[in-house]
Amino acid sequence: MPFTLTRERKIILIGGAILLLLGLIYNLAPSVRGMLSEDETLGLKEQKLMKYTAKVNEKASLTQQEKALRNRLKRIEAGLLTPKTPALAAVDIQTMVRDIAASYGAEVKTMRILSAVSEEDQAYVAIPVEVTLSSSVRQLVEVLYGIETSTRLLHVADITARAAGGRRGDTILSTMTVEGFMKKKDT
Repeated sequence: MPFTLTRERKIILIGGAILLLLGLIYNLAPSVRGMLSEDETLGLKEQKLMKYTAKVNEKASLTQQEKALRNRLKRIEAGLLTPKTPALAAVDIQTMVRDIAASYGAEVKTMRILSAVSEEDQAYVAIPVEVTLSSSVRQLVEVLYGIETSTRLLHVADITARAAGGRRGDTILSTMTVEGFMKKKDT
């Protein structure tokens, strides 16, 4: 029986040839694409190289920034209180505030040590001391300036002031909370 091509067989053969051709194109397409678009490939590689070079340059810049921040942290930490306990640090704050007030002629009426403030995830402890002063407006301003520019890192966290009367009414009674800071001690 001779082989005859019927219409159905022709369609099957043509369909098979098309599928074979599509499979061949699918398998060879990356190779053909790579040969045809060499300029594009070089452009993409050049872009990647520029990106990596920028990252390397960024690393050098970030290293310099980190060094500057570490130096700044060292300078700031030099202003921290150094006693071993918060109670001793509070005594240091009292002494500093008393000396500053006396240097400007302000009178310290009362001082009270408040509870130390320490956040669990922080490396520092705030040591607050409440101070009541009797002074003129100018003396109060000078005392505040003296506290803020002290060699130790002190901060006026809260202040209230009221006129205290007197003969001329120029006396102010002020209550302020002065905070100093110290590093947490490892337990």
